[in-house]
Amino acid sequence: MNIYDIAKMCGVSTATVSRVINGGSVSEETRSRVNAVLNKTGYRPNPYAQGMNLGSMRVIGIMVSEINDLYYVRAVSTLEQSFRRLGYDIILYSVEPTPKNVRKYIDQLLSRKVAAIFTVGSVFHEVQDELSTDGTIPIITVNLETENNECYNVFCDDYAALEDAVRFLYERGHRSFLYLYDNETVSGTAKLHGFRRGIKACGLDESAALVYNCPRDIYAARETAAQLLTEHSDITAVLTSVDELAVGVLKAATSLGKCVPKDLAVIGYDNSILSDCATPRITSIDNKVDDLCTLGVNLFSDLTEGKPVARKYILNCELIEKETT
Repeated sequence: MNIYDIAKMCGVSTATVSRVINGGSVSEETRSRVNAVLNKTGYRPNPYAQGMNLGSMRVIGIMVSEINDLYYVRAVSTLEQSFRRLGYDIILYSVEPTPKNVRKYIDQLLSRKVAAIFTVGSVFHEVQDELSTDGTIPIITVNLETENNECYNVFCDDYAALEDAVRFLYERGHRSFLYLYDNETVSGTAKLHGFRRGIKACGLDESAALVYNCPRDIYAARETAAQLLTEHSDITAVLTSVDELAVGVLKAATSLGKCVPKDLAVIGYDNSILSDCATPRITSIDNKVDDLCTLGVNLFSDLTEGKPVARKYILNCELIEKETT
């Protein structure tokens, strides 16, 4: 049942039905007749397409937790360029992901009549219950799977990516691993579990896998890796949760006189510009940030056109082999 069907049943134009739905000017007789059919059929207009037809929403709201993070910068850039081509502007908020803050900024975005809200990053998982607009506009989460039935999720399989990376190194002859990670967000935890699953899947015991938390800082990673590689000289492969840590590992290897990849293989994560600026260029896992954002934009477009969409879309990551493996 769509607006054309309603108009045909009422014997009026679709424009008249639209005016009734949106509180426009029509005669009371016509309004009563249309409302009677609407009530009888249970017809509910698509709120996203309805807002677009009113021409009141040509702005997209975007929320990130850190504006200086390379992943978020790339995501926002992709979203902004994609929406600009569609004739939208963006409003960007850097939000500390607490329930109070998230609710505050969503309300602000709603008051500014945005057409949709995008969140970027799995850090919003703990406040997913606050990701609500009462169905008035869509909320699309990039790199986050939620149980919130108001949200549309586009995300990558971080778990499988790390498991596959361990298998890749195992097949190259590596048997002793170090994993450096920077946080325990949903994405970070999935990576960690994927690493451990990879170790198990290769038939190795836990003693073959050293796991260590490290701040997301190149120089902190250099000091941490240098200490661990000295204490555990049998380690021949290092995987990291972000490319910044992988750069630190390279610096540590240089300070210890280790040749990469002959003595030590290194795999980063994000396939960021850092992985290409490093010497040697770092093999890194591409978590498809550009593809996720593009998918999110296309999902929004389908919603505004009333097309059927799924609540969750998952993409596979890709290991981009360069010079450190």
